[in-house]
Amino acid sequence: MRANVADASLGSTSVYITKAPSAAAAKTGCTAIAGTCTPAQMAENDLAEWYSDLVAVFPLNNIGISYAAPVYTISISWDDNRDGATDSADPTFQMSFQL
Repeated sequence: MRANVADASLGSTSVYITKAPSAAAAKTGCTAIAGTCTPAQMAENDLAEWYSDLVAVFPLNNIGISYAAPVYTISISWDDNRDGATDSADPTFQMSFQL
């Protein structure tokens, strides 16, 4: 998000907020350094790659990004106790930052 300030600076209308990470699709034009994608496409690509990486490490996870001006908060929960559900008995990691 810090590398894609053009989209992230949109706050509550940013793709990082409006698109669910699980619904984000990888964008082929966003994978090269000299890519041809828009800031919105880059944000969706970022979400798709992030979600894919997290699912591989933390199955049964709940992840999200929220925005309360001017602070973004990223939350990750996972089925740490392996009871088949991600709920209040499992840990939640949160990080907040401003652009």
